[in-house]
Amino acid sequence: MTIYHKHHIVPRHMGGTDDPSNLTELTIEEHAEAHRILYETHGKHEDYLAWQGLLALIPKAEIMRELHKLGRRKTDQLLFDKYGVTNPMQIPEAREKLSIVMKKQYQNGERKSTLPSFSGKTHSEETKNKIGAQNALKQKGSRNSQFGSMWITNGTENKKIKSIDIIPEGWYKGRVTK
Repeated sequence: MTIYHKHHIVPRHMGGTDDPSNLTELTIEEHAEAHRILYETHGKHEDYLAWQGLLALIPKAEIMRELHKLGRRKTDQLLFDKYGVTNPMQIPEAREKLSIVMKKQYQNGERKSTLPSFSGKTHSEETKNKIGAQNALKQKGSRNSQFGSMWITNGTENKKIKSIDIIPEGWYKGRVTK
């Protein structure tokens, strides 16, 4: 018994539809060959994956990962072409809409914070010392965001300058907190 697949003459990834005039029935081998020809003609990765997948040369899980990556790249390209960004949260209108929706969900109890609440809790001295020691290792030398700079004050204003700069008259090292 021969198994037939429905094949899109113009693939959906190239704008083809599910209209019956764009569909044909092919055996698995014919279907693989059709995608090989499409791949060699147009160079679309989707056709390569279909060709290799139909011949069982690539596992389905790998095909799904590759298709997911392709979809992500297409979405990123669409966002970049339309808005000049690849992250939808860089579009002010999108951020505002998401913010409104999330606020409503929190107010209605539909959304719970995934972060643990630390209000009213304090770290033990041992924990504070461990955190301090870890941060000291991470922020040594040039890895420290303050590396090569220092704060100076005139008693009312604070200013950050390079460590190699000369401290102006009337200013001294440190800063005044408000």
